[in-house]
Amino acid sequence: MERDYSFEVRLTPAVTWLIAINTVIFLFIQLIGPFLGIITTVAGWLVLTPFKVVYNVAIWQLFTHLFIHVDVLTILFNMLALWMFGTSLERYWGTRKFIIYYFLTGIGAGLTYTIFSFLLGFTMMPAAGTTGIIFGLLLAFGMIYPDSVILILLLFPMKAKYAVMIFGAVEFLIAFNGGITSIGYLGGMAFG
Repeated sequence: MERDYSFEVRLTPAVTWLIAINTVIFLFIQLIGPFLGIITTVAGWLVLTPFKVVYNVAIWQLFTHLFIHVDVLTILFNMLALWMFGTSLERYWGTRKFIIYYFLTGIGAGLTYTIFSFLLGFTMMPAAGTTGIIFGLLLAFGMIYPDSVILILLLFPMKAKYAVMIFGAVEFLIAFNGGITSIGYLGGMAFG
């Protein structure tokens, strides 16, 4: 397999801002939030809770949940993937189109999660983070640069087109076996 798993090292404008905003919000919630007693407020108002989106008309949660991350590993992997795929895509599309795609996949993941939560009876289970967006970015990267070799978990080289298929299949199997959040991730891919 040909070795070309070099990514854009220099961050593009939108990717830089998105990583910075996500990181600052995460650090604020984790480090300062407990002292101010705002953790439950964040959970109640900003994360995506399907029941609240529909019955309380909390439509903003389809947007705000994209900036809330609950643990260090999730934000680290999501921001790493945003850098890996987002920079190339932003350079390819331009900043404006990249931002539109970014939020389209994120809000699409939230809508998918909300719809399937009602269908499967998980309306009070909250969701947060950018993983649906990351799956949308992975799909776009795999379609635009199908033969580029990426490092899965920073260890295993694989062509992007195969990585998209494998990640999609794994999330489908997880979703099929009751992983409701995986349905949201697949929604990010589908909207992408």
